[in-house]
Amino acid sequence: MRSMKRILTAALLLALLLPAFPTRAAEREYTYTVRFFAGQQGSFESGDVVVFEGLKYGERVTFNQRMITLKDDSKYYIKGIRESGRDNNEAGVTSFPVTGDQDYVVAYGLRGNAVAYTIHYVDENGAALADSETYYGNVGDKPVVAYLYMEGYQPQAYNITRTLVENAADNEFTFVYTRTNVPGTPGAEGTQQPAGTEPGGAGQDGTEGTPGAEGQETLGNEGDEIGENQIPQTEPPELLDIDDDQVPLADGDKERTPIHGVMDITTRLMDLPLGAKVAIILGIVAVAGVGIWFLVFHKKRKKQ
Repeated sequence: MRSMKRILTAALLLALLLPAFPTRAAEREYTYTVRFFAGQQGSFESGDVVVFEGLKYGERVTFNQRMITLKDDSKYYIKGIRESGRDNNEAGVTSFPVTGDQDYVVAYGLRGNAVAYTIHYVDENGAALADSETYYGNVGDKPVVAYLYMEGYQPQAYNITRTLVENAADNEFTFVYTRTNVPGTPGAEGTQQPAGTEPGGAGQDGTEGTPGAEGQETLGNEGDEIGENQIPQTEPPELLDIDDDQVPLADGDKERTPIHGVMDITTRLMDLPLGAKVAIILGIVAVAGVGIWFLVFHKKRKKQ
């Protein structure tokens, strides 16, 4: 009997203590640190490293090339950033959500067949929201550029990439921003500044938000309501590849040369959609069936 009472007492105490554990865990919520190292060819305004600290899981950190100053008469250009310990050619996205403590190193390339590329920041009507930026890479490179944080706006993607070509006029990266309908949707708030730097609104240092900002909310702040004519914003994709929108002809820029005769008919049949091909085949089978039936019926009549 005493053992049963002890068990019940212990269970009651455990039930009373359990609700306190989540609260204490929340008070001890872990934060993360992301560091950018300038490497050997350039430097940050604050020195060789920029530190983002006190970051919560999912907060966004953005690296912008304007953060780096290359050495005088440098033969190198900025390719992007790479995770520390990886090959210099493995440059990845330059705006990303925090998932843990991480170190990044600025990746550089040696100037060869250099060409300029320009980044634009515009609204849906094409009006500039910030000054355009021009950088350099080699023809054939595929740089990944990050958006700039704009208060009250959301970009169509956080990162854009494309392959550089010889004609600089074709090397344009355009971020198109839309107004956010609900305060707190992606793009409406920023992330923490790197430690030791000044607050950076849109266009400053390529970073977002203000020191100690609480990060982005994806569903809006508590108490916010969506108006009757407002549409909730969806999360932009992490990476938009502009090359995917350019579909070349099968033989490059050459137009097809018409082929006459049987080959021309075959080519046209091959170009038909699957449904049309099936309909044609069924029609041929039906005609063949009628022909076979007619021959059989005609032979029977002759025998009779």
